[in-house]
Amino acid sequence: MVRFQPMRECLRTLRDAAIWIGLAACIWLVWFVRVAIILGFGAVIVALLLHLLARLAQKRSPFCFGWTLALVTGSFCLFFAGCIWVFGTHLISQFSDVFREIQAGQRNLGPLKPFLRGTSSLVSGMAPGALSSGLSVAEYAILVAIAGIYLAAQPELYMRGLVSLFPQRLRPGAQEALETVGVTLTYWLIGQLIVMLIVTILTWLLMMALGLPNPVVLALIAGMSEIVPYLGPFIGAVPAVLVALTKSFALAAWTVGGYTGIHIIEGYLVVPLLQRRLVHIPPALILISIIINQLLFGIIGLIFAAPIAVVTFTAVNLLYMRNVLDEQVNLPEDAPV
Repeated sequence: MVRFQPMRECLRTLRDAAIWIGLAACIWLVWFVRVAIILGFGAVIVALLLHLLARLAQKRSPFCFGWTLALVTGSFCLFFAGCIWVFGTHLISQFSDVFREIQAGQRNLGPLKPFLRGTSSLVSGMAPGALSSGLSVAEYAILVAIAGIYLAAQPELYMRGLVSLFPQRLRPGAQEALETVGVTLTYWLIGQLIVMLIVTILTWLLMMALGLPNPVVLALIAGMSEIVPYLGPFIGAVPAVLVALTKSFALAAWTVGGYTGIHIIEGYLVVPLLQRRLVHIPPALILISIIINQLLFGIIGLIFAAPIAVVTFTAVNLLYMRNVLDEQVNLPEDAPV
């Protein structure tokens, strides 16, 4: 018996070493495919968007959900293809004009030169060339869109596959957690789309009132920048301010004042009303998520920082605060549509 003791210790040591090596290999693998993981998260967002639109359309459609989803997806694709076909060349020309105006405006920065140039570099860094991967942004978008369509078409299939990875006793909890996260993300998506639309319309009206060139492009930049919470409004305002500086300092001042007014309306009226009815995430959590995602995934991580914060916040509240600490938490239980 004593003779086999060293062998048992050796086997236990080898087992422990294998566990640690396997854990390190898993961490390395996750790091290696981190871009694929974040794109998969983007596919989930696309699937939720298509699912939401299909549910809304089904209320006014005689077709079943599957056919409604197919019609919504086809209409979505045709709409974007038509926009690219009809407005693509014009929008590309307008974007080129905007960046030329920005370069011209940088010569008139005066005392604001260090700040605006640094922020302008951040805006430029969000351009497609910032992605370090060999795939282009268009290829990324196509991959995410196709994966999102498959997810939206058969969400139960992928849900069952994911839940089956858990031990039998944990599967009911995993199922509940995934469903709750999906509902919360849907509420967040609705709020985000509303904010982006409102900011785009208000910015377009402001650009038209001030007489700045290419108001559609500047409004689209402002609206799309809202996808990065708290930092996005400052990033989205920089192109318009630089374009206004090519005209006069007075026009630039009016532009800054107009953007400030828009984001006062957004921050003190629109967002609180939406948070009261949809999802409220602590600002510090979103800011920390922005920093962590930028470090892990680069510029592309900024786009998904807010939904990742939503998932983290929901998971902690559900799995830890409610199930472990037995605290009362406020989480949405039913889908909005």
